[in-house]
Amino acid sequence: MSSKTVVVSLPPAHAACSLPRVRIAEKSSTSSTFNIFPGKSVSETLEIREYRLWSRYIEASFDRTYHSEMTRSPSHLIVWSMLIQMQKMLYVYLCHEYGLEYDPLGSEKIKMWPADVTMKLPKLIREEEGLTIKMSIDEIRQRGPERIDVRVVATVADIVAVEVGVPAFFVGGVPESDGSFCSDLESGHSEAPGI
Repeated sequence: MSSKTVVVSLPPAHAACSLPRVRIAEKSSTSSTFNIFPGKSVSETLEIREYRLWSRYIEASFDRTYHSEMTRSPSHLIVWSMLIQMQKMLYVYLCHEYGLEYDPLGSEKIKMWPADVTMKLPKLIREEEGLTIKMSIDEIRQRGPERIDVRVVATVADIVAVEVGVPAFFVGGVPESDGSFCSDLESGHSEAPGI
């Protein structure tokens, strides 16, 4: 039996001198509730403050609340809460890259499902306020008239590292991108923090 070592690289560190191309002050929340044992629910809500976008890079700042009926279950960031928020971050980013209006209350323009996930979680994230998910969009490949495949790498609180492959399907087909949101990538320069 062979073993495979997976290395997950961290996204670039934030450079204070680089202003985002887009800021979205969004007071929204995502939540999840589950149980491992009957009658002992665990729930978490992420309260999003803001999204910040650069070319092929996005950050989300948020606070979180945690509740558990399980014994000795300390407040900590739940892994799939982070994955849910990463999916929304990618949605926000792709709307901008492909020139679609981002309207969190409007009809969905893109459907996506994380398909290939690699994670390093060396310790629990216990903070509840002022957290940031930093995500770089490392690769986008068009696979058909409605589909692109995306590879992202993200960190939370500079502790958790996640690499995700995501097939994304555009309702009505992949729009032509005028390239204006990522025009600096063609010249080898990027405004993204640390890229």
